[in-house]
Amino acid sequence: MKAFAALLKKYRIRLAVAAAAALLALLPGQLARTGFAERYVAGGPVGRVIKPAQTFLFGSLPFSAAELLLAAAAIGLALYVALAAVSAVRSEKRGETLFGAAALLLAVCAVLWCAFSFLWSAYYYRPSFADRRGIELRPLSADDLYNMTLIAAAQLNALSGEVPRNADGVFDCGYDEAIAGVKAAFDRAGETDGEFAGLSAAKKVVMSRLMSRLNLTGFYFPYTNESNVNADVPPLLFASTVAHEMSHQAGVAREDEANFIGWAICAGSGNAQIEYSGWALGFIHLLNALYAADPQLCEQAAGGLYPAVWADIADNGAYWRRFEGRAAEAATAVNDGYLKSHSQEQGVRSYGRMIDLMAAVLLDGGGQ
Repeated sequence: MKAFAALLKKYRIRLAVAAAAALLALLPGQLARTGFAERYVAGGPVGRVIKPAQTFLFGSLPFSAAELLLAAAAIGLALYVALAAVSAVRSEKRGETLFGAAALLLAVCAVLWCAFSFLWSAYYYRPSFADRRGIELRPLSADDLYNMTLIAAAQLNALSGEVPRNADGVFDCGYDEAIAGVKAAFDRAGETDGEFAGLSAAKKVVMSRLMSRLNLTGFYFPYTNESNVNADVPPLLFASTVAHEMSHQAGVAREDEANFIGWAICAGSGNAQIEYSGWALGFIHLLNALYAADPQLCEQAAGGLYPAVWADIADNGAYWRRFEGRAAEAATAVNDGYLKSHSQEQGVRSYGRMIDLMAAVLLDGGGQ
């Protein structure tokens, strides 16, 4: 007992830093009902100072600083554990050496968690995008879903003949051009809506195939304020993924609302290739929801879709079936737990709630 007390005393600074950082990390959630997130994060020092500074430092880099930092962190962690193990083996006080190394690692992780909490987690506790814009959501009937699905199908049919296709007749597009087009669409939106102003273009990830194995199409990295996208995926949903991740950069944390903004930005872009990707995202979500509500209506709505569009959807599905397995399931489970821990009780299913927001545009005239 005395030996343990001596360890606590010797490494008290490291342990105190870890405890203080962990407690601070809990603060945004505890103050959620006070309006803390909106006043001090979205509209305060994080949103007005830190994020613009991050964009200035990292936004113009031709590579993903996030990917580089994550790789460096993984290598650094492995080296640190190895060196700590070697030091413990060589030391006469192995327990003390290991305790000190663990205390330092704990302090670093707690500080990173605290930074993550204020740079990103706090955004989950701000008023929703729908509330900030005064968008009223309402229950949807199967007929509502059917009518929305028909609208999306008609848009896809009309656009399917305007987009480029490869030798197999499948939709094809340049990923750099898609990223630039989505960035331009956000820039136009930012001219009238400050929330979408000043965003940096999404970055393609070099280790995209690894992302596919983990069932990831993109991720937002709050430490650099970068939107990162998987560039190994089929073209169909690439532009809508770029828009989704860039909406996170704009401070839209909830996945359902990020999907809605991804659809709205793409659908209103004026670029046929990007519009096609946005409407494909909307159609897939709508068709799945309609099937759950009324399989017969779903069959009717699907029957009017052109074969060329079905070929693009089939191509996308075939790609992801190649990566089905334990790694993808584990990654999905982790993402599900993460979303639920940030006040999204539906977890990964919350991606489907974008439909309620789409209804405000397609059925209730909310405008894009």
